[in-house]
Amino acid sequence: MRYHIWTEGCQMNEADSEKLAAGLAKLGWTEAPKADEADLAVVNTCVVRQKAEDRAAGYLGHLRKLKESREGGLQIAVMGCMVGPRTEDLRSRFPYVDVWARPQSFEVVLRSCPTAVGANARAPSMTSLGRSPPTARRAFER
Repeated sequence: MRYHIWTEGCQMNEADSEKLAAGLAKLGWTEAPKADEADLAVVNTCVVRQKAEDRAAGYLGHLRKLKESREGGLQIAVMGCMVGPRTEDLRSRFPYVDVWARPQSFEVVLRSCPTAVGANARAPSMTSLGRSPPTARRAFER
C-alpha cells in the first residue's frame, strides 16, 4: 500500500504530515512520489490565507477525478485547520473525501488505513509517535 501527503501551510502542518508518514510506515505503507501512484492521498492544509484554501480545493478536485478514474479507487483524507468548525460545510462541498481529521488528530487517518501485509496489525498511537494525545479534541470521521 502506498500513500502521498500534500502539505500546505505552517510548521505544525509539516510536523503533522511527518508524524502521519511515520505512523503509515509503521503500518507497512510506503510513500508514493505522486498521488497518481498512491492508494491513500492526504491533503494537509491550513486556511489562514484564502489562497491556501483555494489551492487545497483545486487539489481535491484533481483527487476526485483520480478517484473516479480508478477501478480500485483512492482513499482521500483531509487534515489540518481547514477541518474543524466547517467540517459539515466541507463534507457537502467534497462528498468524495473519506476521512476528515483536525490538526494533530492524524490517528483518525491511521485508523482508516488497512495494515500492509507483514506489518504490525495495530495502528500506532500518538504517544508511540512521540506526541501526547490532545485533550478535549475530537477528530471528525465520515
